[in-house]
Amino acid sequence: MNIFPAKFKHLGYIICPSGFLVWLTAQVGLLDNLLAKGTSQYLHHFQITLSLSFLLFIMGLFFIIFAKEKVEDEFIKHLRLESFQKAAIFQFFLLILYILAVLLTNWELNDSGLELFLIANIFTYWLIYILSFQISLRKSKTTYEE
Repeated sequence: MNIFPAKFKHLGYIICPSGFLVWLTAQVGLLDNLLAKGTSQYLHHFQITLSLSFLLFIMGLFFIIFAKEKVEDEFIKHLRLESFQKAAIFQFFLLILYILAVLLTNWELNDSGLELFLIANIFTYWLIYILSFQISLRKSKTTYEE
C-alpha cells in the first residue's frame, strides 16, 4: 500500500533528518540562545520547537516508508514484505533482550525509561525497515544490471 507518489520519498529524505537534527540540538541546549532562554516565553518556544521538529521527523519517515518507487511492481512489493518481516523480527529480538536485561540485572523500571525504550523500539522498527528495504533494493538492482 503506497499512499504517496515517488517524489515524496525525496522530500522525506530531506525533512526526516532535518527534523531530527533540530529536535536533537534543542534537547542538547544548542538552541537556547535562539529561543531566548531566561525569558517567560522560553518554555513555550522550546515546546513548540520540539513538537514541530519531531513532527517533521515523523512526517519524513512516513513519506519515506509509504512513497512509491519509480517502478512499483510485484518484486518491489515482495521486497517490502520481506523488509517488514525483518524489521519485526529485529524489534522482537530487542524487546526480548530488554526484558532479559531487566530480569537479570534488577533494573528499576521507571515510567520515563520504559516510555523512552518503547518509543525507541517503535522507531527502530521503521528505521530497520527502511534500511532493509533500501539495501535489498540496491542489491537487486546491481544483480539485475550484471
